[in-house]
Amino acid sequence: MRKKIGYGWLCLFVMMTTMISCEKMEVPTEEKTSSSEAKKDTIPNPITPPEDPDTIPENLDFLSDGNLIEYVEYYGSTEETAYSVHEALFIVPKYLDLYGAIGYPDCYVSGFIVGFIPTNNISRTIFSSGDVATNIVLADSIGETDYHNCIPVQLTTSSKNRKAAREALNLSAHPENIGTYVILHGEITKYMGTFGLKNVDHVTIYTK
Repeated sequence: MRKKIGYGWLCLFVMMTTMISCEKMEVPTEEKTSSSEAKKDTIPNPITPPEDPDTIPENLDFLSDGNLIEYVEYYGSTEETAYSVHEALFIVPKYLDLYGAIGYPDCYVSGFIVGFIPTNNISRTIFSSGDVATNIVLADSIGETDYHNCIPVQLTTSSKNRKAAREALNLSAHPENIGTYVILHGEITKYMGTFGLKNVDHVTIYTK
């Protein structure tokens, strides 16, 4: 009788062990995979500032010189910390003025493509697609129509990477790019009567 009971417990133990092993080998479902892939097509969340609230005040107009330096060193150096259009237009020019520099290379700027400039001044911005391949205009809002809130982006063919950026971004070849969110790498300097992004050599495009 003891042998039969022992054999029964042994069978039960083997069954439980098998069930536990099967649970660990669970294969991700198709739904989980598609959900993960979908995240790649969404616009990134707003950038989280440094933990110390005294380092980067919420109101950028009150940045002291010391905080300004820390801000510029923290933001804009990677895609994850890319400048917004407002930051690129306000913070970097203030930093350049402080140091007497004419440009700030190696910057990442993010925003929505909202139009292009047919002439040589930001005030002539056209907020739609058009037959111009040499520039685009970015804004923080997809529906922006005030050129004061926009940054012009130069598109050139002076290098292999810059040519690739131009081919991917220009509204003449890609009118569907209007309203598209992008992160661009280049140099912030004087352009089109304001500060703009020139020498763009890296592009990340997020689908709508």
